[in-house]
Amino acid sequence: DVAPSRGLGDVYKRQLVDFVNFTFTKGSLLLPRGLKIEQVEGTERRFRVSWQEEREWATATGSDLLQIGVLYDSLPLGPRLAVSVSGRRQDLCGEFTLSERATDGAHVYCFFAREDGSAYSDCQYFRISAIPSHPQHTT
Repeated sequence: DVAPSRGLGDVYKRQLVDFVNFTFTKGSLLLPRGLKIEQVEGTERRFRVSWQEEREWATATGSDLLQIGVLYDSLPLGPRLAVSVSGRRQDLCGEFTLSERATDGAHVYCFFAREDGSAYSDCQYFRISAIPSHPQHTT
């Protein structure tokens, strides 16, 4: 129940709290094994994603692009894509930058996309508690 004086934004803030189970993408491409995120040394907002990949299937090609979905703690109703994302599946690593607005933490969703945007993988969730900090993977 929501009191009439409260705005719709208050309702959404109370409902969108399960960031671990939030699905940023759902798709037919495979996620690579061993995804992990580390902060790029000497930076505050730049992060490196690495993974293991030995498959070359129709659902996992070397040219698939790393994508990063983000929900910032300060903007929980504004899912967005991270800026300056680099990396292809065949590279076994990539990097991304979090917005300067992200000072209190972020919920990060790694996934892959076909170059032409015709297919996506499911996502994997990571939590970056505070910036700068070290992300924690949650399964």
